[in-house]
Amino acid sequence: MPYPPQGLIGGEAAGDWEVIAEVEVEADCDYVEFTGLDINSDVAYVLILLVKNPLSVNVTLQLIINGDAETTNYYRQRLSANGTSVNASNSNDNYVGGAAANDVTNEIIWIILDKNGYTRAFTTQLYGSGSGLYLFFNTIQHTVSQTNVTSIRIQASESGGIGAGSKFILARVKRP
Repeated sequence: MPYPPQGLIGGEAAGDWEVIAEVEVEADCDYVEFTGLDINSDVAYVLILLVKNPLSVNVTLQLIINGDAETTNYYRQRLSANGTSVNASNSNDNYVGGAAANDVTNEIIWIILDKNGYTRAFTTQLYGSGSGLYLFFNTIQHTVSQTNVTSIRIQASESGGIGAGSKFILARVKRP
């Protein structure tokens, strides 16, 4: 069965997915970047992150579109849950998630370019473990209008914050 199941998301993007890049990090690094993309042809991207934080401090991960690392060019709406606690916030940044000190995070990021030229992303993140397990949902909009998405970067807030063994899988809508 294709993932996501056919018909789960509407319109042209409701089909099979084709992996176009897979990166397994060999040494601790600051970022992973995918270049040579063409969202106009590919319709949408799904990026799966399995990230290990090797540091003794928490690390946040930023989504950078077409090399624009200026965090104030993005807005984010976040919803988080832990136990019976639910929180929401809106902020002027591009954080898609993160990992606690010496811990891991698993995320799925859906990326589209809307009809007004703004890149939008929706993330689902599993963070922590046991009673410290958190669920995060983020929506992000890049506020600089684009004609195409040609590169996607996931940047760690701390040097070496993406640990060896971390894995990134990028998929696009499979075309007939």
